[in-house]
Amino acid sequence: VAMLDAFSAFDAYDAANQSAAGAAHVARLNLSSHAFPVSLVAPQRVRQPGYEWLLDQPGRYLCDLSGQFPVIALSAARQHVVRCEKGETAYQPTSV
Repeated sequence: VAMLDAFSAFDAYDAANQSAAGAAHVARLNLSSHAFPVSLVAPQRVRQPGYEWLLDQPGRYLCDLSGQFPVIALSAARQHVVRCEKGETAYQPTSV
């Protein structure tokens, strides 16, 4: 989840991020001839591609082993629609 938060908040125009992205690119190239270290990956649920395509953030669903992401995302979406209908906020998708 921390990795998903970091990616969603990533600013590609920030100079510090550009140098970090360069270092990540080099690390990825170094891994190209080796196996990816599974110890770096967060625990994930079994893939359900057809269902995941319905979600705006399938990565959060995959990493949510409690099964609460769909419920939380639906509640957040409903609250956002209500705020939009009341004119309290403009339509702007946000992460859960």
